[in-house]
Amino acid sequence: MRIIAGIAKGVRLKGRSSKYLRPTPNVVREGLFSILGGSIEGSSFLDLYAGTGAVGLEALSRGAAAAVFVERRPELARVIRENLRAAHLEERATVICADGPRTVERLASEGQRFDFVFADPPYYTGANEVLERMQSILTEKAILIWQHSKREAAPALAHLPQTAQRAFGDTLLTFYRSPQTATPENP
Repeated sequence: MRIIAGIAKGVRLKGRSSKYLRPTPNVVREGLFSILGGSIEGSSFLDLYAGTGAVGLEALSRGAAAAVFVERRPELARVIRENLRAAHLEERATVICADGPRTVERLASEGQRFDFVFADPPYYTGANEVLERMQSILTEKAILIWQHSKREAAPALAHLPQTAQRAFGDTLLTFYRSPQTATPENP
């Protein structure tokens, strides 16, 4: 895996062989950032269930002002820190080693808000608990991207309208937007 574009383009990312790790493939990351375009520049980005941190690193490389990486497995949190150092992006990043729902509550209580949230929970886990808490950490123009299997239905959220879905092989990206800015033609 490598960073695809931006100031850290070409930096090789470390990974760990783990049954808990399912890295977001390059084609999915490339498609995601093609969809998001220049809106990533200057934004705040949350990489939830971060794994190796590839998606958040890509966001930082493409101009996000800051990124928070949340990964509950200590060995993977170490990999994220190593990848941030290798890409020289650690100054704009925070790595939190904790579970998703608890961290979302903590971030909300600290008043942190994000323009983009990328969530890639383990497939088929029904991680709706974290989704229901998500509204409290989103800016009014935020986009939430939920990565899941095509064989798994995207959750319906009362407080966030779903605006689009994009398929990449077996992987599906479902986009949700804060109600203030939701438009069906633009994820």
